[in-house]
Amino acid sequence: MSKIALQETIDAAVELLQNVDRNDTDAMFDTLVELEMLARDAVADHSVGELLNAGIATAQGELDLGVAA
Repeated sequence: MSKIALQETIDAAVELLQNVDRNDTDAMFDTLVELEMLARDAVADHSVGELLNAGIATAQGELDLGVAA
């Protein structure tokens, strides 16, 4: 995930927090769920990008994939 994409994710999170109705518990909960989903997507995208940049994805034969199971 690029620096720009990370910044866009942070901007989206800030916008969600600024616009949430703090008197509505359902709205606050929904916002927290949206934040969690944004964070998971950003972490996953960034991790994949870092692995690809490091060349690990092309060296799968060297990884013991049975250990992860």
